[in-house]
Amino acid sequence: YYDFSAENLPYLYGIDLSSNAFEAFPYAPLSIDRLTVMSIRQQRDDEGNRILSDWPTGIGNHPKMSALYIGSNDYGLIDDVISPYILLFEIKHNPNISIDVSNVCPYIRQGYYELVYDSTQDIRGCDALKLE
Repeated sequence: YYDFSAENLPYLYGIDLSSNAFEAFPYAPLSIDRLTVMSIRQQRDDEGNRILSDWPTGIGNHPKMSALYIGSNDYGLIDDVISPYILLFEIKHNPNISIDVSNVCPYIRQGYYELVYDSTQDIRGCDALKLE
């Protein structure tokens, strides 16, 4: 995944790295200015254990990112600010996730932002979400 960079793939706008065995977030694709969609769902080891818990700090600062799929991993406490520019943010099937979405809650209320989540997850800062 180190070859997935702006130098090698300058016009790539979407990448799906799901169902692999990444133990750390692959930052190289984030150097691609035109990248708008990234999926890195379901990272597992040979025994099927969730192995990706390395949160991509600052991912919301990517200039064009509009959809991020990080579901079915092992993310815990996320203390990064979630960008309102990421219009579709999928975090479901992360049973240990704890996240504050207060900065994007106004956009969720207005229907401009889609958060794909499980109602049992620890999601704080937005009374517009249906949580248990």
